[in-house]
Amino acid sequence: MTRSAGTEPEGLSPELATELEVVERDAWEDLYHAAPAETADRLGIHVWRRGSVVAALARELEGLAMQRPLGLGIEEPADAATLDWILDRHRSAGSDRVFLPLAPRARPADIQDWLRARGFEPYNRWIKFYRSTDEAPAPPRTGLRLLRAGPDAGAAVGRVIAAAFAMDDAVGPWFAALAGRRAWTTYLALDGDVPVAAATLHVRGGTAWAGFGATLPEHRGRGAQLLLLTARVRDAAEEGCRRIVLETGEEADGRPIGSGRNALRTGFRAAYRRTNYLLRV
Repeated sequence: MTRSAGTEPEGLSPELATELEVVERDAWEDLYHAAPAETADRLGIHVWRRGSVVAALARELEGLAMQRPLGLGIEEPADAATLDWILDRHRSAGSDRVFLPLAPRARPADIQDWLRARGFEPYNRWIKFYRSTDEAPAPPRTGLRLLRAGPDAGAAVGRVIAAAFAMDDAVGPWFAALAGRRAWTTYLALDGDVPVAAATLHVRGGTAWAGFGATLPEHRGRGAQLLLLTARVRDAAEEGCRRIVLETGEEADGRPIGSGRNALRTGFRAAYRRTNYLLRV
């Protein structure tokens, strides 16, 4: 019998391990519900829920991260019927990829075997980070200006995220829709009046999720993401959250990529490495 790849630090309780995954799942579920109808039609956006599992996809986008179920085996043990439901949802929507993250404590213990039996293979790993909102870090010294972007600046948020992640221009209105949406805060880093970076924060109860930190290529290395990340830690504290969570990829040698190094610089700690499984449907 095989186990999930990844290690957890001592002291990570089952309740905390669940919380770190559930806040991400709920943020992504609401992100997909936020898509304007025209954008959803153009990008083939779908989102479904079965019990505690969410399946979401944007069929016309290349990025694997936009084609994934979340929550499998977290709040309740997974079963074969739910795995088959995920595959059926993707096929019915015309998707040819399923990118499935599996946390180290996903249940049951032999869930990897179920995945392999259906053709899933390990693809890469992401690192889950978290920190308390106590003693929020001071903002870095940069030549950039922070803006908490309301609906009037939503279009700029969407444009930066779409461009920085090299996604279809139709993604812009999708992320623009988060500006002013309940439970979301959107951010811009400005060079003068020019938006150069963006980010989002989603609040779920006492936990916040930091996602979609994006900097335009020509402005990287200027501290924009440190500025946006420290702002999100402070805002999470002001929202009454006790904890803030994010996840990033890792390099070939197992080190976190740049966004992960920024997380470590702002007081986050690595909870575990989570294996992503890929199936070409």
